[in-house]
Amino acid sequence: MPQEQRSLNSDRIRKSLTSAGMSQKDLAAKMDVTAQAVTNWLSGKDFPRPPKLLKLAMLLNLPADQLVMSDLSSTPIVAFRRKGGSKTTKAHIERARHIGMLLRPLVGYFADRRLIRPSFRSSSVDSDAITQAALQTRARLGLSEKANIKYSDLIDEFRCCGAALVPVMWGKKETHKNALHIHLPEENFTFIFLNLDTRMEDFKFWMAHELAHVYTPDLAGTDEGEDFADAFAGSLLFSPVMAAQAYKKIVKHELEQAQLDELVSLAEKQYISALTAYKQTMLYARRNELPRLKMTEKVVNMARSAKSSGLVSESLFGAGPPTAKKYLKVCGEKFSAEFFEAYRKMSKERDVGSGYLQQVLSITHAEANELHQVLINDDPRTS
Repeated sequence: MPQEQRSLNSDRIRKSLTSAGMSQKDLAAKMDVTAQAVTNWLSGKDFPRPPKLLKLAMLLNLPADQLVMSDLSSTPIVAFRRKGGSKTTKAHIERARHIGMLLRPLVGYFADRRLIRPSFRSSSVDSDAITQAALQTRARLGLSEKANIKYSDLIDEFRCCGAALVPVMWGKKETHKNALHIHLPEENFTFIFLNLDTRMEDFKFWMAHELAHVYTPDLAGTDEGEDFADAFAGSLLFSPVMAAQAYKKIVKHELEQAQLDELVSLAEKQYISALTAYKQTMLYARRNELPRLKMTEKVVNMARSAKSSGLVSESLFGAGPPTAKKYLKVCGEKFSAEFFEAYRKMSKERDVGSGYLQQVLSITHAEANELHQVLINDDPRTS
């Protein structure tokens, strides 16, 4: 939707001003604009430019759906990593869309990139369609069906598809905060927030899951999209050829425990969970009408839960929270995280403060201020 056609939610803004004991003149002074400019915004004659819109949102503490009149064609598309029967609430969606709105002015500070995002002929969860989609991706990565997919392969693919990775440390979340996908349709730009406080054996799967969302932005935020992403991630990381080889090795063992040990060993070699390897191996058995493995999914889950693989953050930073400088340096080296360099540029050009990082990254004021100071005063890439 062209910017001049958008309008602010004037009624909601006026209520916020009243609650804060502010007049339009007070707002103009805080926004560093004329009183007439505020009047034009609220009357719909004009619309604030991205940096002013960002400042307005932060000043009034209004989420996107309350600050700007709804327009489905430009609303950020969001998707949470769903776990089991967990529910995605309206509050989750509103918060993510608010973050998406705040991210809009940042897009222009990323280096220009030529998008080569593929589009699959089918996003069906039919096993044949999933297999083909995964094989296409392996071909793009220059990998055979037997090759182990590395973290760097996935990171490079995100970059080629124009998606910006944002590594975050959100704690050991068990529902929506393992990963967050925000696609901005007007800008055709995608942000992927990856929680580093995730178990090592799960992290590659969630990266592949988010990559599936990048390939199919129209399905993001839907149950169909989540099902496709889960199935795609499994097939990509543990291909049908791998599953066939795994099945042959596992069924050689007579005892259930021996089969389980073999499964776990094969999964560890791929740096994925035993559950992912189990599901793909069982899918191979069903498709070829072969006897099922002796273990059940419940048994595999119990074995998985009993063995702690450690967190990604622990492997990157060691015990305890990292300093802002170390965190930024690792994010740049390991994830090519251009988000922070883009923020540095925007902050210096538009005088954006640490409150922006606090809201967008969902971190504390102290954490945001420390990051801001390092980014503005130092260069963590060369420290």
